[in-house]
This record gives sequence, C-alpha cells and structure tokens, in this order.
Amino acid sequence: MGWRFYGHAAIFGTPDVDGDVFATSCFNVFLLNPNHLAAPMLNAHDPAQRVGRWLRMHQDGFGLFVVGELYDDLGALTPPYPGLSVKTINSQGSSIPNVWGGKLYREVGIEEISLVIPPKHPTARIFGPWALG
Repeated sequence: MGWRFYGHAAIFGTPDVDGDVFATSCFNVFLLNPNHLAAPMLNAHDPAQRVGRWLRMHQDGFGLFVVGELYDDLGALTPPYPGLSVKTINSQGSSIPNVWGGKLYREVGIEEISLVIPPKHPTARIFGPWALG
C-alpha cells in the first residue's frame, strides 16, 4: 500500500491562470460513471508516468475532492505538496469567453488528473496525508 493523500483537483467558481472556471457540479455526469476512479493519475500530464490510483472522488462546496494513493515505489510526498490538474474531455460550456477571458465549464469529463508544479489554479493541490479507517 502506497502513501495516501487528499486534495482538490478542481475548484468551482474562480478562474485558473488561463481564466477557465468550473461551474458548481460540472462533474455530475462524469462521477455517475462507475469507472470514474479509473481516470489515470499521472506525473505532469505524461501518459508514460503513471504514479498512482484514485480511491475516492466527489464534489463538495469547494470543488472536486479526491483521495489518491501513490504506487509503493514512489514513497511519501513531502511539503510543499504538488498541485493537481485536471485534463478535461467531452466538456460543455459557454462558447463566449467569460470575464476572465477563459471558458466556463458546465459539464466536464476527466481524461486524467496529474500531480503538477505549479497547478493552474493556486488552490487545486494536495493538502496532506490521508488516514483511512
């Protein structure tokens, strides 16, 4: 069993560095898919670098909350913890740029979630170790 962690992979209602905004509950359809936890956990969006697996995902009032587990050979992360970044797929939203110049995502699928430095949204990050049970 590897090191387990928790954090937010996406934040609702505030823009990232590109001006993109995730609408509240935009992951509803994706999370209904029974295979949603199979979304790859990658290092810096590199498909050749799978670093772990997802144990839990749900939406809360802040964003997409995730619990993940790194593969055994990677060990534990140390502070400062990396950020998290969602690579979207099959997204639906406004075709007109929002006030920050980006997209407003109303419905989003997830192709993968990566551990990144720095994250596109400053609060989309790993907060610390997760103790289950």
